[in-house]
Amino acid sequence: MDIGEPHILLVDDDAITLAVLEKMLTSLEFKTTAVTSGEKAFMLLEKCPSKFSAIILDRMMPKMSGIDFLHKIYSTPELRQIPIIMLTSHAKREDVSAAVIAGVFDFLYKPIDQELLHLVLKRALSKQTPA
Repeated sequence: MDIGEPHILLVDDDAITLAVLEKMLTSLEFKTTAVTSGEKAFMLLEKCPSKFSAIILDRMMPKMSGIDFLHKIYSTPELRQIPIIMLTSHAKREDVSAAVIAGVFDFLYKPIDQELLHLVLKRALSKQTPA
């Protein structure tokens, strides 16, 4: 991971959600990069696997779902140490279970509470081990 302030990768197909997340996280002094698909996120991660401290990931996206993204990340050795926090506007118990089984660090519901998001991110970053 790069030295300095934590850099968070935001992955959501909804531009409004991305804007809200960026505003929240920059006010908490995190660097952010926002992308609108799992495919774009994975390409960024492949180019620079140590750039991001954590990922905030939407569960429901077209083409590559959040669960598909989790499987792809955790099957890539140089990326599996990055904590992933999954977001959703609604989910059944089975959806949460699938995310946990796939390796998600935590699971939060929209609308996003800034204080809770900050606490979860701080916990995720404190548990991270250097690659």
